[in-house]
Amino acid sequence: MDETINDDLGRISTEMIRSLNHEELADLGATMGDIALDGLISSGAMDGVPVLGAVVSIARSGRAVRDLVFQRKVVAFLVSFASGSDPSSRQKFVRNIETKDDGHRFGETILLLLERMDDLSKPAIVGRLMAAAAREDLSLAEAMRISRIVDRAFVEDLQLLPDFVDDKVQPDEAVADALFSAGLLRNGGISGGGPDEPGGIFYARNRYAQLLVKFGLADMS
Repeated sequence: MDETINDDLGRISTEMIRSLNHEELADLGATMGDIALDGLISSGAMDGVPVLGAVVSIARSGRAVRDLVFQRKVVAFLVSFASGSDPSSRQKFVRNIETKDDGHRFGETILLLLERMDDLSKPAIVGRLMAAAAREDLSLAEAMRISRIVDRAFVEDLQLLPDFVDDKVQPDEAVADALFSAGLLRNGGISGGGPDEPGGIFYARNRYAQLLVKFGLADMS
């Protein structure tokens, strides 16, 4: 990796950790309402959030980060994180992260995940998962693993998980196969079929899928 880009990543990673516990996040969940991400950015409501200042500064210099799309991903992540956690849980979460290499690895991992994501609903899902980790409803390891799964899955497939019927041959075999490959389903065996049911593989949601549905997919549109 280019040394300049490496420096930029380190800088933004540090600012991401600071942003998780920034005082301006305290009111985000209460004030965001139905404001679109672009409107939230242009309103100046998040101007003081450290990571956004770093992103804009680097983007203006023409290096490393594509300005608007990346901003929107970061804002979607932070809004979801703020909406699902309270100041005390955020403070404890950041302290725990900072005890491990100053939080650099966590910051870099989140930033790289956000940059890769191909749909703006995915950063919001990851924000909700990290909020659940901050509340200690999930371990950080579980939240990170599920976030990586979210990154590589199709959003349209993830949207089907809450209504997925376990231990049945699925009507759309391709979707079930994709969710299985992503790490969200377990194989329950093969059915030979019958008069009222086609043959195929029985699939059921595994633990990661259940945690994703409970903590990451709430209010997903």
